[in-house]
Amino acid sequence: MISDKTPLVHQRKLLEKFPGKGGWTYISLPEVAYEKSFPFGMVRVQGSLDAYLLGTVKLMPKGNKELFLPVNARIRKALGKEAGDDVLVKLYKVASPTSIPEEVLICLKDSPGSLEKFYSLPGWKQTLYLEAIVDSKTPAEETAKILKLLEVLEKIP
Repeated sequence: MISDKTPLVHQRKLLEKFPGKGGWTYISLPEVAYEKSFPFGMVRVQGSLDAYLLGTVKLMPKGNKELFLPVNARIRKALGKEAGDDVLVKLYKVASPTSIPEEVLICLKDSPGSLEKFYSLPGWKQTLYLEAIVDSKTPAEETAKILKLLEVLEKIP
């Protein structure tokens, strides 16, 4: 869910490429605030590049608390653009889950000790697991992520 109707970014930006073989193509976003409560300052966003709609993606850290948006080959092909070209970037911050989704809560309660272990995790880690589950593209992917969470919790003494 988009947390604010005001875009974080709404302007033309240059597609850049990290140097070296296999260097990522990306869009630098120094104007987007680094998220202090998450590792590496990653920020979840939705939006578009030109007419290409992005699902929920995470802005990645570039260094010095600057974030960037990776632009993979599939997206570049759909846009017909490469490093050196510019694109219209429109991004909105996506709110993190504020509670445990019902289907996840049921699973945590059904697995002895899992809910307590989940609550023992640092808040940022709880949020990362919930975001991954909520951002699942299919019910099968969601189920797999819930099962993975239960496996991780099972290993906690």
